[in-house]
Amino acid sequence: MPMTDLCAVPSTLVKAMTSMEKAMRRLHPLAIPALKEKLLAHKEPLETVQHVLLAHDSPVVDEHTRQVFTHAYTLILDSIRIFGTGDDATQAFMSVLRAMRKHCQAQEALFDLCDGFPQINRYFLEGESVPGAVPHQPGKTQLFHSIQAQDPYARGGYSRGGYSLFVPESYSPDHPLPLVVALHGGYGHGRDFLWTWLREARSRGFILMAPSSLGRTWSIANIPMDAQQL
Repeated sequence: MPMTDLCAVPSTLVKAMTSMEKAMRRLHPLAIPALKEKLLAHKEPLETVQHVLLAHDSPVVDEHTRQVFTHAYTLILDSIRIFGTGDDATQAFMSVLRAMRKHCQAQEALFDLCDGFPQINRYFLEGESVPGAVPHQPGKTQLFHSIQAQDPYARGGYSRGGYSLFVPESYSPDHPLPLVVALHGGYGHGRDFLWTWLREARSRGFILMAPSSLGRTWSIANIPMDAQQL
C-alpha cells in the first residue's frame, strides 16, 4: 500500500530497525549473506519514505520532525547498505559493526520523537509483561554525552574516554534510582552500547551509564587509565 502521508513513516522505520536487531541476534559469519537478503526487503519501503518526506504537500507536524525522520531514514538505509559488504569474511564482519553504529545513531535520532509518536515510544520500551517493569510515565527523559574535548580523533561526538548517561522519566530527586554501568566490548563505544540497555533502563526505572574506553577496548594492564577519565 503506497504511503500518502507521514502516518506510515514511523511504522516503516521501526520495522526496518527491528529487522536489523533480529539480524544481529542471529549473526554468524556464514549467515551474513542470508541476513543481508532479508534486510534488503526493507529497501523499497524505506525509499518510499524518502518520497513522502521530500514531497512538498506532505503533512508534517513541524520541520524538526521532518528533519529527524529524514536523518533516521538515511542512517537506517545506510546500515542496510553497509551490512555484509567486503571481499572476505573479515571485511564482511567489520562492515556489520559499522552498520550497527549507523543503527545506533538512527535510534538516537528517533528517540527524540517518543512523545509525539506512540509507535516510536513503544519501540523504546520492553513488553508490558516483563517482570520488574514499571508503568511508563510520560515526561522528559534526559540523555547526556560527556565528550573529551582533547580527543583529536573525536568525530560527531564519538570521543574516547567519555561516557553517555540516560536518566529515565521516572527519576525524581526525592527518590534515588539504581545506577547500571554498561561496558562495551572491543571496537565498541559507549554512545552506541547505551542503546543495548536503554529499553531495560527506561522500562524498569534505572539510570544507565555507558562509558567509552580510551583505546579500542578496556585496558587490562592499566585499569586506572580508563577509570580516571570518568
